[in-house]
Amino acid sequence: MLLVLVVVLSFLLVGCEREEIENPFQEPPQMHPLMKAQGVSFVEWDSLGKKIWELKADSAIQFSQETILKNVRVKLFEEGKPVSESEADQITMDNLTSDLELKGKVKVISYLDGAQLTTSELKWVASEEKFFTEEKVRIKKDNLVIQGKGLIGNLNLTSIIIKEQVTTYFQSSES
Repeated sequence: MLLVLVVVLSFLLVGCEREEIENPFQEPPQMHPLMKAQGVSFVEWDSLGKKIWELKADSAIQFSQETILKNVRVKLFEEGKPVSESEADQITMDNLTSDLELKGKVKVISYLDGAQLTTSELKWVASEEKFFTEEKVRIKKDNLVIQGKGLIGNLNLTSIIIKEQVTTYFQSSES
């Protein structure tokens, strides 16, 4: 009888699944860096071997899904030719999509016509080849200044949509 009881209990214990209850007071696991580097440089090429973008930064911390870069310069290319250059205090790069999120003092300069875009946050969506932001923006080309809030634009700043609060004015060359 004791043997039967032991066999039944062992089947019950083996057959039961243990379910752990999540502790609501336990902090979520921290993301651990895979790599840290100083003085980094990245380049991405398309399937034809032409540059899409090149990036240089003072430092980088790589995680499994993203890389965070500090004091960054990014040069964007179209058909292998440079079309614009960007600067930011910090850029977060999605390691899977190559999308970039620029933060801090963000500046984009078009090589085509010299237009300069400044803002505090800007996203580059690689699959759409467009910049996006919901923040305040300022675009200056020669003496023409356009300000507003929210933006959609292409990489060489030739096609820009400012979403709201648009103001346009001329600035004297002495300013």
